[in-house]
Amino acid sequence: MKNRKTNPKSMIKKGLLIAACGLSLNINAQTQVNGLMNPADILYPETQIPTVKAQSMADVAFMNGYLHARDRLFQMDYLRRVASGRVAELVGVAGLATDIQLRTIGFRRSAMRSYMAASEEAKVVLRSYANGVNAYLQSHDLPVEYSGLELTSIPRWSPLDSLALVKLIAFQLSNDLQELDWTVAIGTFQQVGQAAGFDGTALFMQDLYRSAPPDDRVTVPGFLDSIGGTLLKD
Repeated sequence: MKNRKTNPKSMIKKGLLIAACGLSLNINAQTQVNGLMNPADILYPETQIPTVKAQSMADVAFMNGYLHARDRLFQMDYLRRVASGRVAELVGVAGLATDIQLRTIGFRRSAMRSYMAASEEAKVVLRSYANGVNAYLQSHDLPVEYSGLELTSIPRWSPLDSLALVKLIAFQLSNDLQELDWTVAIGTFQQVGQAAGFDGTALFMQDLYRSAPPDDRVTVPGFLDSIGGTLLKD
């Protein structure tokens, strides 16, 4: 098996595509949900995006978990497995390279540390959200996406699943695994430069990682001036 790098960004995009294919738009006017501390209202504006009104943040989180599971369960399950390095549980050997990489990064371990350091208020919200997801799991069959995988049950949702998934999304919005390749490349340039008598860092920046200072090419006339951009011309 080839040791192939996997970009977490591509894994998230796959999850979004899967969700788009299986997203259900069926809406029940009234639903009895066990687990709420008080009655909650779910409002559907013209956009059909549900809005939860409840008497506590715990109930809001619970209903959000329930609704997310109703509309996006397979996407949620798939991405939590990506974040925790457990994709192979769904797709077999094809997911091992991804699992090794994501377990090495350690989103699940980081999620555990964050949960232990979180305030009790935050833990209540995380637990309530997980309870909402699990309330849906207990009262409904798995969506059609699981039929091809021959699965009739999945693990319960946990607060760590939520935190690990948040960390995966934050990572893909802030980092790129190509940085690892750049680190190796600049190290090579520096070592060769020391041996051959030239500045390896400067050559790397000129040859592979070129950048230029910002200029005034913007699509909104006067934008830079409005934010003090005239300093760029000094």
